[in-house]
Amino acid sequence: MFQYDCQSYAARFPQDETIFCRTTRQKAPNNTYTIMKECISEQDHYHTFPNKGYSIDEECDLVEVHGDEVAYCLCRSQSFCNKAPIADQFIAFEEKNPDLFGDIEQTTPPGIPKGPAPLGL
Repeated sequence: MFQYDCQSYAARFPQDETIFCRTTRQKAPNNTYTIMKECISEQDHYHTFPNKGYSIDEECDLVEVHGDEVAYCLCRSQSFCNKAPIADQFIAFEEKNPDLFGDIEQTTPPGIPKGPAPLGL
């Protein structure tokens, strides 16, 4: 059985190496998905995924890696943080970070502009 708690795995690394729990979902050419849960160092994560240039404790993203669609979630905030299905991890991440998701629908539709029409008939 996979141990979702990465603390024992982290003990193998220097104290200054950040260790994450990571869940990945990769879409195959036949439209099936492979899910993988693992403990991984920050350095090893960036061998495959783009480094966004800022420090993180938690992140979910959907990216293209070598032409394949890959969704991933990283966490290190609590024990067993990647135990939930990846869809639930994405939802929780979006709820904690609404400012990162600017494409969310407005709660009220935009009003009709007022004033003279730009072109006369």
